[in-house]
Formats: sequence, structure tokens, C-alpha cells
Amino acid sequence: MPQAELRFRKYHGAGNDFVCVDDRHGGFERWEQRATIARLCDRRYGIGGDGLILLRHFRATGADLGQLHMVYYNSDGRPSSFCGNGSRCFLRFALDLRLLSLPTYGVPAVGVAFMANDGLHTGWVLSREEFRVSMRVDGRVERLSDVADRVETGSPHYVEWCRDLPEGDITARAHGIRYSAAFAKTGINVNYAVAPGSSEGPLRVRTYERGVEGETEACGTGVTAVALGFAERRQVVGPQVTVVRAVGGELTVAFVREDDGSFRDVTLAGPAAFVFEGVVD
Repeated sequence: MPQAELRFRKYHGAGNDFVCVDDRHGGFERWEQRATIARLCDRRYGIGGDGLILLRHFRATGADLGQLHMVYYNSDGRPSSFCGNGSRCFLRFALDLRLLSLPTYGVPAVGVAFMANDGLHTGWVLSREEFRVSMRVDGRVERLSDVADRVETGSPHYVEWCRDLPEGDITARAHGIRYSAAFAKTGINVNYAVAPGSSEGPLRVRTYERGVEGETEACGTGVTAVALGFAERRQVVGPQVTVVRAVGGELTVAFVREDDGSFRDVTLAGPAAFVFEGVVD
């Protein structure tokens, strides 16, 4: 990578968009500052995106294991925990770089391990446009009230169950929760969710993301939190597949809920699309 220019590709997962940089050979260190990353993600003065993703090799004790490493920053330039939509875009980026292969017709997709900010994950290439990733769930769904849950799905989420989705800008409403004393230490993502009127049809959600400090078209960890919260409130047990509709599109969450209320084998599936590529001088 020449010293004075940065090559990038832009991807989105259900409207959640990311600036992706191939940093396998280093060179991004001179750019890896909070103010610079925030400017790259700025929609007026930079490339524009909800976050920035670096694709690196994971190294342990100085040895290159040849394992993919996803380093993720929010659009405010701060490192974040895990990003479900970003991880699918990361897999699409790796596929476009020919680090991964499309599945053979009739043969199940093979999982590939990759390291993220919150630890090891598995990803699956389902097609050129569809990807699935494993999700890390910390504990059980915590019921805060009759209409609110707290769920850790790689990032902390507050889920408020509504009769109808709020209209207009949700920023002011979400700020009251995101910056409240209860969540002031680390902040929290805020989701407004609506369950279907019957057993059929997708859940619907709008999400305010910390780090972006605004609403995003979709949030993978938020969609997962909504699906798990819905399962908790219905007290379902066993394998489940839940479709959740965000502003930017539908995502599918699969999981197993145990008798004790814990969750395992949680995955998130959905699209990841290439938008454009370029060079920043």
C-alpha cells in the first residue's frame, strides 16, 4: 500500500454500510487513529459508512496462523465489540479477495474460522450475496420490565417491545436510554421492536446504535437480540428460526433455546453486497 493513499471497498449488509480495507500486509497504522477513522466514515467529508473494517491475518505469539482477523471500528473512530452485519460484509470482502471460495452446488457450505474484536467466530459462504455467521450470546435474556429486555449478543442491547414502531427520528427517544445512569458506563444499543400479530410474519425493528450515535438501516447484533428476546417471552424450547425485518431488509436468526433459558448455536444469516471501491489520497 503506497504511503499516501488508502485503497478501500465499500459493502453493505441490509443497508448497514462499511468501509473495508485489506491490511494483510500492514500499512494502515498511519491511518489508525480515532479522528482519521471517523473522518473516513463521515458521509459529508469522507467515504461514508456506519463503521470501518480491517482485514488482517490473526497472529498469536508472533506466528502467522493464516487465520482471518476482522478488526472493527464504529463510525466515531472507536473500536467496538462485534458487528453482525459487518462480519458478513467482511466475509464477502474475503470472498472478493479470493481468500474464500463459493460453495460447490449440492455441497453444504463449510465454516471458516475468523477472529473478531470479541473473540473467535465461524462464518459460512452460502452464495456470493448470502452469508451466515456465528453469534456469541452472554448469558440469558434479562427482563427489565413488562416491555423491555436487555440482551448481550456480542454487543449490549436494550429491546423495547412496542405496539407499533415509532415514527420519525428516534434519536432523542433513544438517547434517554443510551445515556441513562443504568447504562452510562459502556452505553447500550437501543431497539424498538414489534412482534407479528399472529404466529406468522417477521418481527420488525428499528435500532439506534452507540458509536454511530444514530439509527442504522439494520443492526445484526440488534436483530439477534430481538429474536432471542421474543423467544424468551414466548418461552419456546428447542431449535428456532426467526426472521426479523429491519429498515434495510430481512435477516434470519437461528438458535436453540434450552430448558433453562440459555441459548446455543446462535447464527445470523443475510445479504452482503458490494457497493463501490476507490482510493483516498
